[in-house]
Amino acid sequence: LSIDTGVLINFGLNDVGMGIFLILANISILGLCALLASMRYHRDKAKFKMRRGKADLIEPAALFTEDKFKTTFASLSRSSVPSSHVLIFHYASLPMAEMARHSGIA
Repeated sequence: LSIDTGVLINFGLNDVGMGIFLILANISILGLCALLASMRYHRDKAKFKMRRGKADLIEPAALFTEDKFKTTFASLSRSSVPSSHVLIFHYASLPMAEMARHSGIA
């Protein structure tokens, strides 16, 4: 439309100048999108590392007595778990527990 109406001449641009301007505008927009996506990726990656680092205790309970289980559970509930969180004990093999921990589930 601007080419047909002669608006380019008012701005001192010809067809090549307008083409270069549009290419630079598109490259700038793509660069900004790439920058924002990269910032979001690194922010999410840092959040994942922080969340994963909090839950990294695996304690084998194969030889726990009933009393040891109760005292461990009570101690952890009082000292380590705020009221807004939940403490879950899950019995699994050591490889399955490691897999859950590394996947961010634990």
